[in-house]
Amino acid sequence: MKRLLLLIALFPFLIYAQTSTDSLTSKLAKLTGGNAIVGYAVAIINRDSILYARGFGYADREKKLPYTTKTVQPIASISKTLIGVSLMKAQELGMLDLNDNINQYLPFKIINPRFPDSEIKIRHLANHTSSLRDTRHYEKSYIFYEPIPKIQKNFPFGFKRLMVKMTVNRYNKNKKIPLADFIRNIYVPKGKWYSRKSFGKLPPGGKYTYCNNGAAIASMIIENASGMAYTDFVKTYIMKPLGMEYSGWDLKDYNATEKSKLYPFLLEIPDYKLITLADGGFITNVLDFSKYLSAVIRGYNGEDNIITSTSYNKMLKEYVLFGQGIFWSIDEFESKDYIGHTGGDPGVQTVAIIDTKNNFGYIGFSNSNTPNYEELNTAIKILIDYSKKNLLK
Repeated sequence: MKRLLLLIALFPFLIYAQTSTDSLTSKLAKLTGGNAIVGYAVAIINRDSILYARGFGYADREKKLPYTTKTVQPIASISKTLIGVSLMKAQELGMLDLNDNINQYLPFKIINPRFPDSEIKIRHLANHTSSLRDTRHYEKSYIFYEPIPKIQKNFPFGFKRLMVKMTVNRYNKNKKIPLADFIRNIYVPKGKWYSRKSFGKLPPGGKYTYCNNGAAIASMIIENASGMAYTDFVKTYIMKPLGMEYSGWDLKDYNATEKSKLYPFLLEIPDYKLITLADGGFITNVLDFSKYLSAVIRGYNGEDNIITSTSYNKMLKEYVLFGQGIFWSIDEFESKDYIGHTGGDPGVQTVAIIDTKNNFGYIGFSNSNTPNYEELNTAIKILIDYSKKNLLK
């Protein structure tokens, strides 16, 4: 009888919770279709659980395969946060120090020719103040497993047609080479693409300039300091401890029903892999990544897990310069209370942020680049609004 009375007492709340969740799902579903996102998934998490997770649209548009919370895809530059955690772990293990000169760990020397006496330190790479620049040569990092088909006459974004056509032609000419050769060609004298334009006009530490190649160099440093492949380091110290069973580094490792196809500007493109793998090539789904983001929330609040609370503090609070921690962005998503990262690659748009004030995390992975990138950001804002109205009570 007591259980029945309790159920009756809770009934209005249960109805309200169901209604509010249904309303949230309805709003998010409207963001797919037409010239918007083909497929995506989102999640709201806290320090130890998933509060809401749902997929929308299609992982495979032609076969009508739904995009679910288990669908895996690359997450682009959010991958860099794993480099940040890995650097802190390597420092804990005595393999390196973030104040070390990067040239202690590289098979060649990288020096800004404008400031030959200024050391580039590991932490400069991590907060994007290394004075290194990507330039157009970064585009050579995208290696497609098959040629990208030519765009058709019915391409829906006429104003983007020429730009997309030129990009497709460039990508189809890219050749796979080792990461060390790729970096050497750009930043070492006598390299094939070496130029002063690849270096900033202020010394290391003097200016924030986002650099994908700097992240790739950081992964090389982890490899040379640890004696492990970077992918093995992440698997050993992050993926295994958190039980991230569905994450990886190569779309070839997943069957067609597990992974999403990718749709830049609604065009279907073949699978690809980055030469600069660590900076944008991590593959996961919102359920697996929730485990990782929850761990970071716990770490931000002083709990040891994966790395020590001291390392979390340094990564997210102490080693901050120009609003950047160790491969984590502070003030991400237009709020001083948010820490996280966003990502964008061909057919990929992603967001992962932590509301440090309320200890919520928000994840959004999409298989589409739309012209203005608004849809996924809108989805995250819908999740944030929902959390404030329904989860803080």
